[in-house]
Amino acid sequence: MKRSASHALPVFLSLAGFLLGACAGLQRSVPVNDTGKADSREVTCQYPHDPSNLLALLFSYKKEMHYITHAEETCRHAFANELRAVVRSSFLIPKGCVQVTLKDIDDALYHPEELRKRLNY
Repeated sequence: MKRSASHALPVFLSLAGFLLGACAGLQRSVPVNDTGKADSREVTCQYPHDPSNLLALLFSYKKEMHYITHAEETCRHAFANELRAVVRSSFLIPKGCVQVTLKDIDDALYHPEELRKRLNY
């Protein structure tokens, strides 16, 4: 049985929508830890994408590392922590890639010049 090209269009559009949605920014409220203060406040962070989306990690790796390096302190640490947890828990990422990605996240936070040279951004 032959399928016409018209059947492929909805599948293509769905896949394209998923990929574009995967790379879209995500707004998230992050609590600020002010030690010694009774009242807590939150900062709204504009993440480059949802940290749990491995597909977006693959397609926007440099963008994520740039965000971790340059975003507001609370936001960059919160995003890095979420990204670390996802990378560590993923069974889809090979162990060597997990180690390299975790090192890149740490370098983005604490040694941005080293990461910038390595990723050339």
